[in-house]
This record gives sequence, structure tokens and C-alpha cells, in this order.
Amino acid sequence: MLVRDELVKLMRAEPFEPFEVAMSSGETFVVRHPELAAAGSNRLLVIDPDRGREFSLRYLHMAGVAAASLFDIDFKSDED
Repeated sequence: MLVRDELVKLMRAEPFEPFEVAMSSGETFVVRHPELAAAGSNRLLVIDPDRGREFSLRYLHMAGVAAASLFDIDFKSDED
């Protein structure tokens, strides 16, 4: 599946760059680290430590994906 293949490429990129997944509902999810996501046959599992839960995102409902460099989110920890 094309969507899955592209997401796997993003998760395996060296160096890894965080990316955002936009859903058809308008909700967005940020993959901040490759170990916080897993690509299945029909959905992407994303763990969001800030929300303290995991999300199962169906490829069918994905509206787009953007690299972190394309949007303004500070990925540094609050301790910096």
C-alpha cells in the first residue's frame, strides 16, 4: 500500500525528522520519534506521550502528511 510505504520511509529516515499526520476530521497527530509509531496493514499506530495514550489512524482517513520542517512546532523538551 502506497500510504503505508511512504510512512515507513518517513519512520526509517536517517536522520529521523518528526512529521505530522492530518486526518480527514481535521485532527492532527505528530510522530516525534520512530519508536512512537508502527505501520500496520491498514492503519498507523501513534503513541502520543503528551496525551498519555495511543491512537489508531486508518490510512483511509488520512488527509496528508507533513515533515516537521514545514510547520512551526518546538520539538525540544521543556527542560531545555
